[in-house]
Amino acid sequence: MQKTHVVMLLDESTSMGPHRSAVVTTFNEYVNSLKEGSRTWLSLFKFAGESLPTGTSIFGVQNHQKGSVAPDTLKKVFENRKVNETYPLTSEQYSPHGWTPLYDAIGALIKRTKHRLPKEAKVLFVIHTDGQENTSKRYNQEDIKRMIGKCEKKRGWTFVYLGEGAASWNAGYDFGIDTCWFNPKRLTHNHDIAVTPDTVSRDVVAVTMMNDG
Repeated sequence: MQKTHVVMLLDESTSMGPHRSAVVTTFNEYVNSLKEGSRTWLSLFKFAGESLPTGTSIFGVQNHQKGSVAPDTLKKVFENRKVNETYPLTSEQYSPHGWTPLYDAIGALIKRTKHRLPKEAKVLFVIHTDGQENTSKRYNQEDIKRMIGKCEKKRGWTFVYLGEGAASWNAGYDFGIDTCWFNPKRLTHNHDIAVTPDTVSRDVVAVTMMNDG
């Protein structure tokens, strides 16, 4: 059975602050659900842009992190680990700050993953964000939509979009991603069915298992 490479990208920008607990819980429940009988390799990256001055508010969320500029948009937590060898994400490891170079982060991680894995590799690419792009410099929305489409068509990758907050509702679909879950307080794409972090993790596991088969 061919193994599946799950690549997860977590938005760690300031506007994700109110969703901090949900992000950590969803990730950990997802990983725990994968650990039994799965040939899955997992990579976890976070992203945040230039930090805001301490006390600055963005989208109504106040930044409490000190510092000026994050050296890299993408921050590797771990890469290409067997799922049974991964460790839980903690609140200390996930500390929202700074702006949101969403397009640049997605583009950079797609490019990195394509370079790392052979064309025939099975890839599930999961994006967890509130969709509030504001500082990307290299890529725009159409670039990301085109990159995602090519990876789906030419490499058979599967993309999943996990959206936090009402502002995220359209972002996943704007990228051309069909599999989307949203949390205005965690609603599905139908906007009428309340779901929990556990429900989201189970559903994404189901997508993973289909990809793994």
